[in-house]
Amino acid sequence: MESITIKQNLKELGLEEPKTFKEFQEIVKKIKDSGNSPFAVAGNEGWTLNGYHQLSLITLTGSGGAANNYLRFSKPNAISADDAILKADAERLDLLADNAQDGWRGASYNDAVVAFSSEKALMMPQGSWALAAINQQDPKFEVGMFAFPGEEVGKEVTVGAGDMALSTSATTKHPKETEEFISYMTSPKAMQSYYDVDGSPVAVKGIQEKEDSALAAISKLAFTDKHYVWLGQRWNSEEDFFNLSAGYLMDKNLKKIWQTISMLSLIQ
Repeated sequence: MESITIKQNLKELGLEEPKTFKEFQEIVKKIKDSGNSPFAVAGNEGWTLNGYHQLSLITLTGSGGAANNYLRFSKPNAISADDAILKADAERLDLLADNAQDGWRGASYNDAVVAFSSEKALMMPQGSWALAAINQQDPKFEVGMFAFPGEEVGKEVTVGAGDMALSTSATTKHPKETEEFISYMTSPKAMQSYYDVDGSPVAVKGIQEKEDSALAAISKLAFTDKHYVWLGQRWNSEEDFFNLSAGYLMDKNLKKIWQTISMLSLIQ
């Protein structure tokens, strides 16, 4: 999950992609002071906030494992509404809530894509998958992405997982043909076609990636220690976290986040 930027417009405002979260806050303020909306947010679809919120917790705690230890596996009642990490997390969510486009509370994912593509907002907290949807809108500007910035330079991170998997039945009557098909689908030839359309990082070796790709900045972090797998792999359900994230943006009630996290830590 990363923030998508309108590079051209940021450059017109004399801004560069942030290297730290403090710089990120400063950029947001300058964009807003210029009369533009910093973010295109889909307040009506909690899943769209999932990556941003996970990255907030990962950068604040130091790693994906530490984030889950805090969020999911902390001892019951170990976290309070006065907790420093919880307050810092709320500050990062406030950055979205206080600087989103008009009507963001009822906006869908498609609404947010259109708001971004029509330059009603200069950034969009989304993942690499959003690029295809944005390009369908035929934007009249250069699109680029940057990873979620940490507290210090060099601490930026991304989060996500593979979006395509192949499997076969253990009792298939055509094991040879199935193996050949899977072998082809995971070959550079087949995956090059996938990359050329989607542009997302590919694990298959031999893919010719575009150096000027809109995803170049985050592709180099894929399959490194700066890329984390979704924290939800250790949860019973992602829905509670989706609702927690969207709910906080709506009312900015820190006590509700604390109560929900406390409930998550009880369900182990």
